[in-house]
Amino acid sequence: MAIDHTLLGMFKKMQERYRLSGDIVTIGVQDVMFSHESGAEFFRERGYQSTPIDEASRTYRKSKAQTVYESIFNVKNPMHMHDLFRMMGFSNVASLDAFDADSPTILHDMNKPIPEQYKNKYDVVFDVGSMEHVFDIKQFVQNCVEMTKPGGTLMIYDALVGWHNECFYNFQTPFFFDVFRANGFEDISVYLNYFPKYHDFGSQKTTWLRFEYGDRPTFRKSNYNTHILFVGRRAKALPEFVVPMQGYYASYYNDFVKAQSKQEGEKTEMSHYMLENMPGPVRALSET
Repeated sequence: MAIDHTLLGMFKKMQERYRLSGDIVTIGVQDVMFSHESGAEFFRERGYQSTPIDEASRTYRKSKAQTVYESIFNVKNPMHMHDLFRMMGFSNVASLDAFDADSPTILHDMNKPIPEQYKNKYDVVFDVGSMEHVFDIKQFVQNCVEMTKPGGTLMIYDALVGWHNECFYNFQTPFFFDVFRANGFEDISVYLNYFPKYHDFGSQKTTWLRFEYGDRPTFRKSNYNTHILFVGRRAKALPEFVVPMQGYYASYYNDFVKAQSKQEGEKTEMSHYMLENMPGPVRALSET
């Protein structure tokens, strides 16, 4: 994935809401889908503060992917992500990648434990589409948690529906709530992003939907991929990483045990995902 104006706009909203500043690290050296001038214009049009990057100190990025983007989408002189986050006021910008072709500041495979020197180090850890490509999900998540300072913010933007044949995994919404709540994260925000499959950087509409635990929205939209954005604050550092149980089933079986202990004749409302996902008319027929 890459950072385009749509994702940048949401990042800025989260930056204001969570008051993000200080040291940031991105998982993966991310392509930026616009130039320094276009980025400055974006901030100016929306009334955001930004720090100008003078021409003498600018850095540019010409990755393999951006060579393709340039020919298809006419993206000229794309800025390096380090400049983008400097423009947004971050004091130090780092990037982590398993491959040295993109010259990350940290060369590391997220299938392996993060070295001690990077633990509790960053005010913001930002993954843009890397987790779906890493086999050892537990280790990846644990690394992200441990890299985030207590009081810092973790942001993950990954595939929910789509990008088939392009990654190891698509993720589901309970994953983000259950895993990160179990590991000391609070003030959690989750959004669904409906993103045109053949994105042309402007003419098709990209939409965001706030998601709360247990919501049942339409996850699939014709000719769109669905991405998920998780944002959470690490409220406390736990002694060790916690492997969670899925909250829905913990609650479901707890309710079932309670129902079994009821006195004969007492009615207990029971819920199940099959019932919750049934269209109204079908559910009405099942209850007759």
